Amino acid sequence: MSIIFVNKFKVPKLQVRDVVYIGMLMALSFIISKFNINTQFISIRLAFIITVIIGYSYGPIWGASIAGISDILFTFINGQMYYPGFTVSAVLTGFLYGLFLYKNKEAKFSHIVVCQILIVVFVNTILNTLWLTLLYNIPWQTIITARIIKQLITMPIQIAIIFLILRSKNLKKLLFRM
Repeated sequence: MSIIFVNKFKVPKLQVRDVVYIGMLMALSFIISKFNINTQFISIRLAFIITVIIGYSYGPIWGASIAGISDILFTFINGQMYYPGFTVSAVLTGFLYGLFLYKNKEAKFSHIVVCQILIVVFVNTILNTLWLTLLYNIPWQTIITARIIKQLITMPIQIAIIFLILRSKNLKKLLFRM
């Protein structure tokens, strides 16, 4: 068990095709981030799928690094104000996806659920609420209920999407070629 855990922290050396693949995934992430599933009360962003695929393919260190770089790049490309707290959240999310999904070729449902629960509770609910309260100077009590409800609704949807994508034969064929 400990050997498997240690192997997750080995940083795979990137070849030119890996860098190209990661660049294409980052570009795809930018494009996907423009399309959201919106209802009257909730918006589901699909760009997390790319972070999942990168963590699954390259592990926690590259997953965290690429998520952080993408957050910074996309913030400036979109002309938004940069806040480093959200980069910390992005890095932590990429790290957790890599930690739980890397070298997990069968995409075990239990790993996906535990990973998503950690991301929802610690990153999305606690950290991102903290960043929003610090950035906009609003009391956390004002937004926490709405944020928890949103996370409870989106979490099972995200779990299902992650499971279906990581079990996809097309993704496995693509990763086999890489």
